[in-house]
Amino acid sequence: MKNNFMKRLCLILAAIVLICYGAAAIILKVSNFNILNVINDTNSFINNNHVVERHSNTVQFNDNNSSSSSSNNKGDYNLNDEVNKSLSGINNINLSFVSSDLAFHDYDKNEIKVVLTGNLKTSFATTAPKLESSTDGDTVNVSLENKSFLGIGSYSLNSKIDIYMPKDYSKNLSLGTVSSEINISDKQLNNLKLNSTSGSIKLSNIKVDSLNAKTVSGDITGSNVITNKTETETVSGKVLLDKFEGSSSSSSVSGDISFNYQSVIGDISAHSTSGDIILKLPKDCSFNLDASSTSGDMSTKFSLENSSSGKRSLSGTYGNGNNKLSLHTTSGDISVDKN
Repeated sequence: MKNNFMKRLCLILAAIVLICYGAAAIILKVSNFNILNVINDTNSFINNNHVVERHSNTVQFNDNNSSSSSSNNKGDYNLNDEVNKSLSGINNINLSFVSSDLAFHDYDKNEIKVVLTGNLKTSFATTAPKLESSTDGDTVNVSLENKSFLGIGSYSLNSKIDIYMPKDYSKNLSLGTVSSEINISDKQLNNLKLNSTSGSIKLSNIKVDSLNAKTVSGDITGSNVITNKTETETVSGKVLLDKFEGSSSSSSVSGDISFNYQSVIGDISAHSTSGDIILKLPKDCSFNLDASSTSGDMSTKFSLENSSSGKRSLSGTYGNGNNKLSLHTTSGDISVDKN
């Protein structure tokens, strides 16, 4: 019985294979497909020089016979692209980049300039990244178009993006990156929004009304950060902010949250899954503490009034209690100390 079943199954599978081959043959025949034409077209494409124009600049693709290439190997290309956009009447700058080193520079013109440089080694010129830009009302958008590599061959990209902005630009800035580190310093802005996947965010000497920073597989660190409102969120990353001022709302999955406050001017909220929460506050601050931990210790060096403590919770008031501290961990300790 079992042998008969296996024979029938094999016959059915063989029939399915033959039907699929037959259908494929009919489709290729109808479409006049010829594998030799594909090979010849691909070889012709790779062996020719190509120049892709973007914003009156070029991304140069140099073959092995070109003297302008940094190497004589086929598929070694120099990248050079530039975008210039006026900031007259602009309230928002949106930037989006992939797999590039980023650097901010001060600029003496009322415009934003983005320069792409680097080197690409690949067997397919169409995979070369290009800068794209647009203006939509009071918003300037600049992004790096980097098509995914699909095919047989090698792909190695080493690129840098230099961003030139007026030092006195004080409106809204949004920056999103993948596989790139964000470093921003010495900026005064209205709103600053940062989003990084597989890359850290580093801030220094920042003064903004609103800060929103998110990472996946990356830390958020900073010093001398002054805001009215801050939101941070990490997945597999830490939040470490020193000499901080402002209200804050932070969440972390698999990472610590640590704030060293210069002054407390609003509510503080921190939630961590598998990570500690560490707050260092000025001696003259005031707050109303509500802390809990599913699996972790809690401590404070402030003398709390109306305090209540249990195995998994800690609450109380310090000073006039006008700022609310809401701290919660699933697996991590909570510490509220004096700086």
